[in-house]
Amino acid sequence: MKARIWRSGSEQQRLAAIKDEEQRQAKTADLEAKLNAAEAEQRRLKEEVQRQSKAAADAEGKLKAAQAEQQQLKEEVQRQARLAADAEAKRKAAEERLAKFEQAALQVSSTGLFMIRANTEAFWTPTTQNVGRTVASRYACAEDCARETNCKIFTYNKSSGLCYRYVQADFKPNESYDSGVRIDQTK
Repeated sequence: MKARIWRSGSEQQRLAAIKDEEQRQAKTADLEAKLNAAEAEQRRLKEEVQRQSKAAADAEGKLKAAQAEQQQLKEEVQRQARLAADAEAKRKAAEERLAKFEQAALQVSSTGLFMIRANTEAFWTPTTQNVGRTVASRYACAEDCARETNCKIFTYNKSSGLCYRYVQADFKPNESYDSGVRIDQTK
C-alpha cells in the first residue's frame, strides 16, 4: 500500500508538474498574444503617425502653393493698377493736347489775306511732292503764298524756317507750325 501511495504521490507530482507546465505555457501563450497585439498596435500607431505626417506635409505644400498663387495675384493686381494709372495719364495728356489744339484753333487771327492758325500744321500728300522754301518768318511765308494765285494754304515750320504752299490741305495740331488759309477759301 505504501508503494501505491508513493506512486500516487509521484503521480500527483508529475500531474502537478504537467499542470504547472500547462499553466506556464498558457501564460507564455497569453504573454506572446499580448506582445503580438502590442506590436501590431505599435505598427498601427507608427503607420498612423506616418499618414498624419504625410497629410501635414501635403497640407503644408498646398498652403505654400496657395500663398505663392496669392502673391502672384497680388502682383497682377498691382501691375493692372499701374497699367490703369498709365492709361489714365495718357488719357489726360491727350486731353491736354486736344485742349491746346482747340485753344490754338480759337487763336485764329487774320492778316488781311489769310486766316492764321497758330500751332497748327497744314499737310497734303499730292501726286507731286511739295518742296518747302526757306523763309525768314511766318509773315514772309504768307507773302510768298499770296504771290501765287494757286496757293490757297501755307504752313510755316517755326524751327526750320521752311514754308510749304498748298492748293488744299488737312490740319493737325503741331506746336512747331503755324498755318494760314486764304480768307476767300474760308467762306
